[in-house]
Amino acid sequence: MGHEFCTLRSQTDSGVLWLQEEEAMLSEMEVTGQAFEDMQEQNVRLLQQLREKDDANFKLMSEVCGYCWSFIGKKMFFNTLLNTHHILFYV
Repeated sequence: MGHEFCTLRSQTDSGVLWLQEEEAMLSEMEVTGQAFEDMQEQNVRLLQQLREKDDANFKLMSEVCGYCWSFIGKKMFFNTLLNTHHILFYV
């Protein structure tokens, strides 16, 4: 009877330890899962910020290109006027 009691006690202790390890692993999995979800949310926010910055940069580049073309157009017009003035008055 004593030996059976020790065996039963040993099995019970092993079962309790196994349940504690299982609970610890489940808890760790929950923490890891939450950290993963947090990282996913952060990635979504960062991607949105990148899109907004890309849009702002594209808008700025479009404005710069518009100014450049405007300047080139005015310069060409001015050069045409100078050439016309030169032809009319100096030829």
